Amino acid sequence: MHHFEEERPRERGWHFDSLISDAMGNSVKKCRVVRVRPKSTEMFPMEARILEQVGHGKAGKHRRPKCSDIITSIYILTAFIGNLNTPYRKLSRAGLLLWILSMAVNFMYDGYESRVKYGYPWMCVRGLLWVTCCVGTWFTVRRTMPWLEKGLAELENDKRYRKALRDMAGTTKKLPYFLAMFALVSGSLQYGIMQRDQATHLTFGHSPHVTVTVILHVLRFISGVHVFYALALFWSVPTCVMLMVGYSMSEYQDLTRVQLKIKGEPITLRQAVDSYNERVQFVKLSSSACVVLLCTLIVFTVVSLALNAYVFLFLNRALFLYILHALLPLVLAAYPLSTASWVTKQYHWHLVAVVKAWVECSDSDSDSEDEQAPSTTGAHAARGLPSDRSEQQAPGTSLRIHMPDTGHVVVNPNNDNIEKLQNVLYGSARFIGRMQHRRKLPKFHFEKYITYLDKVSRNVGFSIGVVLVTWELVSAVFFFLISLIALFVQESIFGKAESTITI
Repeated sequence: MHHFEEERPRERGWHFDSLISDAMGNSVKKCRVVRVRPKSTEMFPMEARILEQVGHGKAGKHRRPKCSDIITSIYILTAFIGNLNTPYRKLSRAGLLLWILSMAVNFMYDGYESRVKYGYPWMCVRGLLWVTCCVGTWFTVRRTMPWLEKGLAELENDKRYRKALRDMAGTTKKLPYFLAMFALVSGSLQYGIMQRDQATHLTFGHSPHVTVTVILHVLRFISGVHVFYALALFWSVPTCVMLMVGYSMSEYQDLTRVQLKIKGEPITLRQAVDSYNERVQFVKLSSSACVVLLCTLIVFTVVSLALNAYVFLFLNRALFLYILHALLPLVLAAYPLSTASWVTKQYHWHLVAVVKAWVECSDSDSDSEDEQAPSTTGAHAARGLPSDRSEQQAPGTSLRIHMPDTGHVVVNPNNDNIEKLQNVLYGSARFIGRMQHRRKLPKFHFEKYITYLDKVSRNVGFSIGVVLVTWELVSAVFFFLISLIALFVQESIFGKAESTITI
């Protein structure tokens, strides 16, 4: 009589007992069949650890971030300058009202009341900043932010740029801290210098109540912080676009190297050219989405630096507010321009990556061809080794194998020679077949692709208008501006000293 014993599952596995009878039915044997899930860390340690962490919600670095998660923080940041194209409609409307109030308070006091202390050049600088804020707000909301969201969505739909999306997620997480720190430090420096210079006029010719004075001082400080926040945000959004293009191009190079090394099913030249053209079109659309905003910011940086330098060097060297407004826009422009040159270099490096893949493929092919013939010959020699040994031990004699109840079987040494000849013919045919199969495999035309990249990649990269941003261009501009800053320092230290040389 068959019966079953039940046990409770243990350690995520399941157990059951069954009765197995033998084929003749003479006996009944009780066997326990146990099936337990193998411990994942013993078979696939890395993959199992990732899956286990994902199950516990601890493997954030192994997940591919979603576009909505990356763009959410930027939506919140742009809501404070009135970006209504966000899911946070209430926050955007409140941010738009606050942004209008901040610009009105800041430019009304700094542009009109501070004219008494700093003069008309200061009004020109503040007027240029007002134009920059208006233009920057419009093109950030209408052009740059929509393309940033679209570009991230394209990378997410491609499902190949996992590392690029993770890098972008890390960048957007750090961005709010940078904006808050820069805005608070810059706003505090500006307000402190104005207090030192006694340029925080708030009366417009009248003496308001103390409470009103305090409120106006707070509004003026907050408005200054808000304006510097917006100025840093105008640079940060195009920088995110640059990083998106650069990260994706860097990962594209890694993917291309892997695809070019696949010997079984390599990509065709047409596929490689079309894929690279997609990346070229991606960087062109990214550049066009940022061109007006970047041109406006660069014009403001250059004009602000030149005008403040002129006023400080030739009109009034005692007012350090000019130095502040000459250097802060320059500090903001340093990292975005360097990032743009890095993106351009990533596109130029793609040619080097293809050449490296070509060299590695050529080395692997030559090594496999050199090792194929010796290995085949060695196998044949190994197969013929026992018969050769037997012939050396007993030359000219036959080998007798005693079989029970069948007499004696005589093995002729000539049969060994025939077997060795068959092995040699079989190995040769197999080697020739592999060579023919290797010849039939399609090979990637590295020469044509490298020639194509050499002609195209020179003029590809992140551009501002018609100017391709390269590290040579950026370094030359920075060298000139640093020289100008050195002139600031020299004139501020030795400008009032009398000459000790007499002619």
